[in-house]
Amino acid sequence: MKFNKITIALLAVITIAACKKESFDDYSAGYDIPFPVPTITKISPETAEIGTEITIEGTNLGKTNRVIMGKNLRQAEIISKSETAVKVRVPRTVDAGPVMLETAFKKFTTSTQTFKPIYPKAVVTGWPSQIERTQPFKIKGENLDLITTVYIQGQKVNVAGAGALTQLSVPTQGLTLPDAVVVKLVGLGDVENETSSSIPVVEYNPDAGYDPVAPKVIWDFEDGVSPFEAVDITSTNGINAVAVPKGRGVNYLSIHVDDVPDQWNTLIGRMKSGEIDLTGFHDPHLTFMVNTNGKQGYAQLVVSQGGVRGGGHFTGATSSNSNDNYTFATTGWEWRSIKLTEFPFENWFGDGALDFSKDGKLDFFSFEFKQGNGADPFEVHLDQIMITDGPLKPVAVAFDFENGAVDFQANTGATTAINAGAVTAISGNNFLTVRKDAVASWDWTGAIQKDGPFNLGNLKTPYLNAWVNTGTKRGYFQVEMLQSDTKWGIGQTSPDYLFSTNGQWQLVSLNLTKIGIDKWGGNGTEFDIKGTLDYIKIGFSTGNTAMEDFEINIDDIILSDGPMY
Repeated sequence: MKFNKITIALLAVITIAACKKESFDDYSAGYDIPFPVPTITKISPETAEIGTEITIEGTNLGKTNRVIMGKNLRQAEIISKSETAVKVRVPRTVDAGPVMLETAFKKFTTSTQTFKPIYPKAVVTGWPSQIERTQPFKIKGENLDLITTVYIQGQKVNVAGAGALTQLSVPTQGLTLPDAVVVKLVGLGDVENETSSSIPVVEYNPDAGYDPVAPKVIWDFEDGVSPFEAVDITSTNGINAVAVPKGRGVNYLSIHVDDVPDQWNTLIGRMKSGEIDLTGFHDPHLTFMVNTNGKQGYAQLVVSQGGVRGGGHFTGATSSNSNDNYTFATTGWEWRSIKLTEFPFENWFGDGALDFSKDGKLDFFSFEFKQGNGADPFEVHLDQIMITDGPLKPVAVAFDFENGAVDFQANTGATTAINAGAVTAISGNNFLTVRKDAVASWDWTGAIQKDGPFNLGNLKTPYLNAWVNTGTKRGYFQVEMLQSDTKWGIGQTSPDYLFSTNGQWQLVSLNLTKIGIDKWGGNGTEFDIKGTLDYIKIGFSTGNTAMEDFEINIDDIILSDGPMY
């Protein structure tokens, strides 16, 4: 059969159009290619502790890209895979149920077996002393991410997925609370100390301060995935695409353009979040780390709430840095923290005025990258983009160890060095390691001291913050501060004079207005929260680590106004 050129061209157009209709999600739809169908023949073991590994046996498993477990559909981390077996880690908050497996060809299979997780006990170690109406309150303890439901005087609050290991934030907005309540917790497993005694309920006083809720991290880039979308111009962009010292963790986002042709009309690119629930936030701020590596970069802010979009600029009046003038210009990593309820959003999209509310949800927010008032070349690096409850305001860095040296006042038998622990740095490249084998309890291993003065007078809520990591061991530290001739100490920097972080970095934020500060020597009668500190000393005592190997890695000891995150 003969075809003329017109017929061939039409067939080509039809073929291309038909191919474009298929999305990636429909990769295997509409085709006769016999993609292999996976099967699950066995789950081993069928019952296992959360966080441990199990093996899924079957056929055609080599292309597995997702494993979903339990009735509550938790995605499991894939450890290894072959055609006949997939090894996964049991998610912490999975419940009992079947296992579903998906391959790269969009083929699914579900087990006939029911997997049954084994949970550690959730333990409550601290109930709130009072609850403020309409405001969230915190419960402290262990394995609190396993709590699914909270009953406040019989009123049910669903908190599944909201808790962290050591802290649970419980919202009360929309609840009618009497003047005293009893709180009861229900978890995936057993709960120790599950019911509180009677807790007084008081009216919320916004001028009295608040305990901030945990931040919502939007992008920390540690998954290695770049959310940046190029628009009008080609750029060097991606995870660690331009080498600079690390911000926090291993990864950061880089964007670099040698020549931007139109500073305001060229949209270099954007990054857009998904929906963000602000329930429980008292004072939401957009907080992030920025580094322009001695050059200049810029981004506009776009926010959508309730379907209404608004845009705005970072300037000295709206940013936490007065030097911002429609551009960012730094030589290293700096924090920015923007109060969203006071940000001057403009009607850029014809949606009307955006009256930002701290209650409810954000549809999304996005950074729109333009050159702004900057000069070529354009360069910006971002890290730790999150919504924080209140501003992040570092005031003074006592220690960050980035110079690779430290004046450590060591005691006999203690070993101290930069980066001597078997952990990865959390901030920058360096941290301090202190360790000693087979210690007795309250064995003094040494101290580091930073001379001031550190003026607390202008700080609304002074905090002392530090990142700690004990590796596979346990450790402890305490704080000494000098005011005039009087030494003041914070002995209980952890609930039981002991840190055990299991190889993870843990941020310790000590609120100097609330934590117990004891007199350790001198003639002073009361610690002056608006006074001046002559020095800050971190003492490495072994605390309650009797007959164990002591180790503590520590970094970024920072005085701030409000907590660090």
